[in-house]
Parts: sequence; C-alpha cells; structure tokens
Amino acid sequence: MRTSGVLMPISSLPSPSDIALSDSIFQDDISPEGFIGELSSKDVDGSTFTYALAEGEGAVHNELFQIKGSQLQAKNMFKCATDTIFKVRISTTDEGGLSYEKPFILHLKNVLEKPKADTLKVSICKGDVYDFHGKEYEKAGSNASQKPLATSAIAEGTCGVGAFDDDFRDAVKGGEYSGFQLGQVQSANSDSKIVSALIGANNGRNSTGISGLALHYAECHDNYTLFDKLVYSTIAPLSGEFAEKFKSAYDAVMADENKLELIKKEEKLAAAYVLLSQGTPFINGGQEFMRTKKGNPDSYAADKKGGVFWDNIDNCNAIDLKMKKTYSDVYDVYRGLIALRRNYNAFTDGTKSTAKTLAKGVTLYNAKSDSYEFEVYFNASNAAYTIPSANLGGNLGLGFGKADVSFGARGNLVEVSSGKVEIAKTETLVQKIPAKSFVILKK
Repeated sequence: MRTSGVLMPISSLPSPSDIALSDSIFQDDISPEGFIGELSSKDVDGSTFTYALAEGEGAVHNELFQIKGSQLQAKNMFKCATDTIFKVRISTTDEGGLSYEKPFILHLKNVLEKPKADTLKVSICKGDVYDFHGKEYEKAGSNASQKPLATSAIAEGTCGVGAFDDDFRDAVKGGEYSGFQLGQVQSANSDSKIVSALIGANNGRNSTGISGLALHYAECHDNYTLFDKLVYSTIAPLSGEFAEKFKSAYDAVMADENKLELIKKEEKLAAAYVLLSQGTPFINGGQEFMRTKKGNPDSYAADKKGGVFWDNIDNCNAIDLKMKKTYSDVYDVYRGLIALRRNYNAFTDGTKSTAKTLAKGVTLYNAKSDSYEFEVYFNASNAAYTIPSANLGGNLGLGFGKADVSFGARGNLVEVSSGKVEIAKTETLVQKIPAKSFVILKK
C-alpha cells in the first residue's frame, strides 16, 4: 500500500478502531438465523473485515448468537425467554490480520403475550391462548375456535411444555380407562412399551424426541394410588363396579406377609422404572411409602364411584405420615433411587442409552451419557432370571460385540436400599436376577 508516495509495511498500518451494530433490539418471535443487525468497522485504510464472536469481558451470551458475514443473527429461539438483556463480545479483523474487540448489549422486545396474574388464561410461547383447563382458544378468546388440549405447544418442542406420559403409566401398572388392566410390575409383560419408555422414546403425547418433555409416572392425583392398584390386582380380573371389594382385599394383604411383601417388591420395581428412565420423573405425595386412598378410583369429590358413595373425601385424601416408618424399606429405595439419579447424568442425559427385552418381563437397560454408564436389569416376572452363560462376558444382546463393549454382566454393584447410593469397590459378576426386582451395575 502507498500513502503519500511512501511504502509502508503492513505491521505499521493502524488496526480497526471501532465496531458498530446497526440495531441492538430484537423481538422474541425471532427464528434461528434471524437477522438482528449489520456490523461495520472503523478503519482509516478502509479494509475488508471479518467478524466473529470473541471470548472475554461481556461474552456472557455468545452461545445464543452467531455471525454470518457481517450479520449478527440469533442462533436459538427466544420464545418464552425470561431474560430481556443479552451480552455478547464481537471482534473485527482487517485484511492485515489486525483486530479490535468490543462488547455489545442486546435487548429483547416481547411481542408475544405473557401470562397475566389476574386471569386463568396463559400464553404458550407462540401467542395462542389456553384456558386453565387445557383448552385452546384464539387470541381473541372466541369459544368458536376451541380445540382439544394444548398439543401444539407441546409439539413446538422449544417452549418447555411437556405432558404426562400415560403410555408409561399404563405399561408400568396397567390402565383403567378400558377396564381394569395389569401392567409390567404385576407380570403382565408390557415389554415393548417399557423398553420405549426407558430410553425416552416418543409417546402419544410427546412426539418431539425430547425425553425431558415426557413426565414419567406410576401414580398421580387422579385414579388409584399405586398401592391401591396393586391391592386390587391381587383379586384380578375385575370388571364393572368393584370398589366395595377393596376393604376385603386390603385386609387379606395385611393378613398375609407374602402378599404384602409382593406388593412392596412391585412398588420398588415401579419406582425404579420411573426414576431411572430417560424423562422427567413424577411422584405423587405419599407414593414413596405406599399411600392408600381406601380404594377410591378418583377422589376429587364426594360422590359415587366404583359402586360406592364416598362421603368422607378428606379421609380418602389424607396422607398418613406414619406409613413412612411402617414401610421404611420402600421409602428408602425411593430415596436411594432419587440420589442415584441426581448424582449421575446417565439417567438424565443418557442420549446414548439403549434397552432390550431379554425374556418376558425381563429388561436390560443401558443408561449411558458422555460421563457415566450403568446397566440395569429389571425382572418383573414371577421367577428368577438366569443370564445365559453365553452372554456372561459380553453385552447381553444389545447389538454390540465383545470387542466393542467391555461392560456386560460385570460391573460394580450399586445398592440403593439404604436410602443412599452405595457402589461396590470391586467388580461383580451378575448371573441371576431375582423375581420382582432390579439390579444396577456401574461401569
């Protein structure tokens, strides 16, 4: 380059001295790769410039944005964002490799409706309004456009709107809406549904592929408690109105140590399915110590259900905290499973997880993240399961060869029955899975 007839070396040329952004305000309905502003640089020699997001002071939210050419763009969606101020740091580099960096503050403008504190109506991300009971209305609130459920908000996948996975619940303990049915824990062998649920596969209410939007549960506020369902199961098959049979069935369970022990095993097994699966676990109050609602199938009101008129509804819904001590072994298993899930992201971020049915009622679940790997053996059948000797040193049929996977029936045994996570220091070879139980091994 010549300046006033004098040849100047590149190293002596001035570096860029400033960066400008044409607009720092963007709207919350912006899409990925949406335009925010045009970048320009101040440089006395008028070079061509290259822009990039830079590390350093002010680079708080760089990961949410991107630069293409001289355009600053959104990288993510900002629907339902709680923050309105975002900080980035941008660099400009001229043809000679000289650069300048500058922090910017971006402002998010809310154009989508937000929930109002004085109404039962809420806005779900895209501006559609849903009333308190899950019915969808147009923005004007016209009943003429009513649609069933907020399914579009769930399908959006970016709003954090999930749904209870009824498929999972029915697989674990059996459904009720098409008659009284049994599930996996009662040895009804819902194997394929259990496999899908464990790895967080799509279900009837969540087709996003985002496992965290599926609420996995075995008991909720409506329908039977898990304990009551298992008590009824001891006298199945059942049809019609049978609530009047609960007391005699309950008394029979309480009088028979073997029957009570069976229900406790089924409770623990259900807890393991829920708390170790890829999804968001949900536990109803008192479930962890076998809460009963006296067999009431739906205790929201004092009325007739199952052929019985329930007048003392508070008695049904009461939670007897003494059961925490009475069934402390069940309670401690819940505590231990929760601790395991909290401490190891293989059960919360197990994107590499797999599952397979080994036999009727027997499932092998490989919970695996980038950091941890566990294998869990569920045996919901009525008999102990012996692992075939051909698989003892391999991967138990998950589709990988010995050379590919070093973790099969061997691993460090994980105990949760004390309410804590206790991992053996030495490796264990698992050959049998007891009936109505689960075994956890850590790689």
